[in-house]
Amino acid sequence: MTAMMRLTITELETALKESHELLSERDREIRKLKKDMEHYKQQIAQEVATKTKLAQSLDESHQQALELEEALQKWQLSMKEYQQRVAHLEAALLQEHARSAEQEKKYGEIYAQKNLEVDQLKSQLIETRQRLSKDPAAFPGRKSSSSSAPQIDESQLLFLKQAVYHLLTDSHADEHLRAIVAILNFSAQERKCVYAKVAEKKGSGYSKRQ
Repeated sequence: MTAMMRLTITELETALKESHELLSERDREIRKLKKDMEHYKQQIAQEVATKTKLAQSLDESHQQALELEEALQKWQLSMKEYQQRVAHLEAALLQEHARSAEQEKKYGEIYAQKNLEVDQLKSQLIETRQRLSKDPAAFPGRKSSSSSAPQIDESQLLFLKQAVYHLLTDSHADEHLRAIVAILNFSAQERKCVYAKVAEKKGSGYSKRQ
């Protein structure tokens, strides 16, 4: 009986020892699990922080994309306005070019007409000089002597042409008129008549000044 009890006690002690070892092993596993769990918690916290940062970066990127899109729209609007201004300036330039061409054509026609008139006056002047040299008596107020006929050289003729041109085109042509009558050697009576007629037509003071 005693031996049986001892055997039972020994078995119980062995079982208790094994149970204690099992408990110790379980405690070690629990501590390891807790440690692993803490490690996983830290990893999860880091991942959450990383995801939060990524979400913030994504929001910032989205905001930057919106700002860039707005800037692009403003730039496109500015480009459209610039293109409209360029088109307007090109149209204005074309109009100005057309107007300049029209004015140039008009001035060319006027200049050609004035040249034609001057050439006609030149021909009349030459014809008159020839008639005067042949028959001085045909021009009242002139002396019959051939020495009194106006002698006009090429330089005087060119000056006369310019004087006639400016007389016809300038609004104030007093000096040109006096140059013409001087080159043509008008008599005092002829000058008086010319200035009187011009003063009558234009209201200037030729007759008073001469």
